[in-house]
Amino acid sequence: MELQRALGLRETEAIRGGRADILARWERELKRDRAVRVVEGTKGGRERTVKPADQVRALKAVERARSILREQKTSHLIVRADGTSASGLKQARGIYRNLCHRENVLSHAARYEFAQERVQAYRDEGNSEREARAATSLSLGHGDGRGTSVASVYARKA
Repeated sequence: MELQRALGLRETEAIRGGRADILARWERELKRDRAVRVVEGTKGGRERTVKPADQVRALKAVERARSILREQKTSHLIVRADGTSASGLKQARGIYRNLCHRENVLSHAARYEFAQERVQAYRDEGNSEREARAATSLSLGHGDGRGTSVASVYARKA
């Protein structure tokens, strides 16, 4: 869940991104570029670059996920109750949704929080409202970057 919040990931992106090799790449990219390339699990397979507003939070989330993998001695973050990796994306999604339900958490709410924080960070960098929403739209993987979905859905409170 913290990966979703820190990087604005969709549920499937967080699940597929929870592999040791991807997390290692994200850690390198955050340290080097202050951004990550999201490739696995994206809608339509469209790669996007995410520049988190809170770099420290993002790096800590990735480092924590890598630490969990080392402790679990597994290759994926989502595991079954017996500690073995889920057999596929469908099972991993079910496990993830059950965990979120038990904790009374809506996974998509993490994207809302990310979007609001990202819009504000772009404003603080001197961008106009329109530019901030357009850039956030691209970070979320919402098409051409017009920012309409960010304005109408994600950043209503921002």
